Amino acid sequence: MTVTERRRHRLHQKLDEVLGLDDATTTMELLPPTGWADVARRDDLDRLEVSLRGEIERVETSLRGEIVHQGQVMSERFASVDRRFEAIDHRFDSIDHRFETIDDRFGAVDRQLEALDRRMERFEGQMERLAGELRTEFRSLLRMNIASTFAALS
Repeated sequence: MTVTERRRHRLHQKLDEVLGLDDATTTMELLPPTGWADVARRDDLDRLEVSLRGEIERVETSLRGEIVHQGQVMSERFASVDRRFEAIDHRFDSIDHRFETIDDRFGAVDRQLEALDRRMERFEGQMERLAGELRTEFRSLLRMNIASTFAALS
């Protein structure tokens, strides 16, 4: 039999007639708000506790598994990033080596240009000396030619 609000109200009125208002109210407050079928018993709570503990353990196990899985995924990603950085490091090492080779070539070119500069300076000195000798020889020949021309004319 289902306890309705109407039945509860009639019971309260009857208790009021028999016990008085205060005792009737106290008695009604001690009853559950609905029928006894809706009130949980100790063994109901124990079964619920066992069920909830089982569910909590399943969730914990699942979460732990997911955490381990995500840790593995992150480890793999970090390993992948590490490999990419290592590849980039190797490329930078290769580029550094090429720059060192180029620097060595520029050093060799610089040394060759310095040697060429010294040779050019010696050549310029020789040319200036030869130009001076030629001027002197030309003047001497010109004087001799002029002198022989005047001698022939006189």
